[in-house]
Amino acid sequence: MRWLSFVPLMAAMGVGATLLAGAAPRAERPRYLLTDREGFVLREAELIAAPLVTAAVWSPDGRYLLAVRQEKLSPPPTEPVPSGALSLITWNRGTGRSRVIWQRPAGAQMISQIEWLPGTHAALIVLNWLASPPPQPEPRKTLFWIDAAHGQTRVLGDLG
Repeated sequence: MRWLSFVPLMAAMGVGATLLAGAAPRAERPRYLLTDREGFVLREAELIAAPLVTAAVWSPDGRYLLAVRQEKLSPPPTEPVPSGALSLITWNRGTGRSRVIWQRPAGAQMISQIEWLPGTHAALIVLNWLASPPPQPEPRKTLFWIDAAHGQTRVLGDLG
């Protein structure tokens, strides 16, 4: 009769096992990605730069992200480039922080090229802008040097 005391326990275990076996497996996204040379770990989504981001480029080593944020204002028909305030933001993967390293007030302007220099944390950008107001706007291009590690921006010169 002693075994009768275990009947409720065995019944509960049997019901639990039946429920577990009959339950559909949960489909989870993989939390990692492996390639022949690298491994990537997926993390929660994180805001790096507030909208509107018009371009973003990773540094060659993946440590920094350089993002271009531009307020979108509809340009007058006479202006060939978008208008709006413009800023550059760097995000450091190691610290998980982003910071604005350069900004310009609203005007007819846009970043047309971003290129990281190989083996460095520096990038070159080309800013297209209009130098004089309509009706005779003069299109200009300026080359900038960006140091993402130190958060510095320097004008290298006009391209024409």
